Amino acid sequence: MGNTPSSTNSHADLYEQYLNEQKRIIAAQQEQINNLTRMNLKNNPVNQPHRIPSNVYLQSMPIQQPRNTYMNDSHQQPMPQIDYDKMPSAKSQKEKLNPYKILGISKQFDEKSLKKAYLKKALVTHPDRGGSALEFQQVSIAYTLLLKKLNDMNNNHQHNDLRNNSRDFSQNQSQNNLRNKNMSDNFDINMFNKIYEDNKLDDVYDRGYGDWMKKDDRSIEQPKMFNKSFNKDLFNHEFDKYKVQQQKKMGSQVIKYDEPQVDISMRGKDSLMVLGQNNVADFSGTSEGGLNFRDYKDAFTNSCLIDTGSMNISNRSNSIQDVERSRSNISYQMSEQDLRKQHLSKSRQEQEEQDRIHRLNQQDNRAFTMYDKIHSRLIGYQ
Repeated sequence: MGNTPSSTNSHADLYEQYLNEQKRIIAAQQEQINNLTRMNLKNNPVNQPHRIPSNVYLQSMPIQQPRNTYMNDSHQQPMPQIDYDKMPSAKSQKEKLNPYKILGISKQFDEKSLKKAYLKKALVTHPDRGGSALEFQQVSIAYTLLLKKLNDMNNNHQHNDLRNNSRDFSQNQSQNNLRNKNMSDNFDINMFNKIYEDNKLDDVYDRGYGDWMKKDDRSIEQPKMFNKSFNKDLFNHEFDKYKVQQQKKMGSQVIKYDEPQVDISMRGKDSLMVLGQNNVADFSGTSEGGLNFRDYKDAFTNSCLIDTGSMNISNRSNSIQDVERSRSNISYQMSEQDLRKQHLSKSRQEQEEQDRIHRLNQQDNRAFTMYDKIHSRLIGYQ
């Protein structure tokens, strides 16, 4: 994209603003020098002629004078005036200004080389280093113009890339515009659902208890006890008998945890799904609203009753002091058996993680394959 009149005008305005700002700074510095010179002249005797040092250049700036001006002393020699109207205009200076020549840089430059060239020239032309204010001003203007040009080039390059990518995408869409030939008013929703069901991806949460619910399981039916011979002893006998049967069927209800269990304290955590997880054994959990729900099969098969006769509580502490004394003798040095158990637990966790990642990769591959199959079928390839 080439230069436009708007960009040329913006460069001219930028030049004018920068030039006026530099003139204002020079005027303020010159006014400060004039004030110091007047103070030195007042300290001299009255009959001594006023001598102005040769290295002090007095001038008045008619453009953008500072607010607090100092009135000329009647004994002060007239200061030389500079007619800025006779100076070349900003437009003529802009036309003669060659930023590449001023900074000593080639036209194939980047931001790093531009800054390096500017610092090099600024150290030479700065008035504090013995340079000229006009030369330093030209160096600063040249750097500003080239930096703006570099930014415009970068923005234009990004615009061209986006435009080319958009054009290529539109061309590919027009050339490969594949549409379903049968997707019209005669679209069959039943056929679509059949294709979806036939190619549905399996999910661990799809396994329910439908078959188990339909099956006539007589083992879960309880005998009728409320007859004419029912009494308290019969009830307790049948109740204890039922607890023993449940323990044999479901196993021990007491779970021993050798290590602390890691869990997240998030409300509705049961709604989260672990990617690549294995079959779900228990669907119990808590909803985001705080409602607890229990696994359907577990609710009908597990009574949560504990056979107290099988539990040995003779060694249990009877007071807090006994518990504190027993725990004070705990050794935190792991034995050989504990180390072996920890090693096996760590190996099992690593193997479970590898299996989970393997299942996840298989699920992703099946999803990609199924998508290609259904997509090709819908657009009419097969």
